[in-house]
Amino acid sequence: MATSLAFHLTFAVFGFGLPVMMLIAEGLHLRTGDPAWLALARRWSKAFAILFAVGAVSDTIIAFELGSLWPGFTKVYVQPSRRRECPDCGGSVEKERNRFDAAGGVGWGSKLAG
Repeated sequence: MATSLAFHLTFAVFGFGLPVMMLIAEGLHLRTGDPAWLALARRWSKAFAILFAVGAVSDTIIAFELGSLWPGFTKVYVQPSRRRECPDCGGSVEKERNRFDAAGGVGWGSKLAG
């Protein structure tokens, strides 16, 4: 568990930092017009895609390990999302999701958009 958590945390740090660096590089391209900054941002975006995929896989592994190694912890602190009650709507989250889907979701052609 410790090895996979350390591996995942490393990817999480880069996952938060790399988009900021890409934003700065693209902003410098827009400000200066230098194509090297745009090339750098595009190269980092390819690395970010790989980083995101590997981070998602390692997150799945950690979730499985957490449920397997500490079932008491997950029973108390990790609630299943399918059966939660919604205190604001007076019903379950499933009812709200069904009502949202019946309205057509969100988008330019949905009933909720206007």
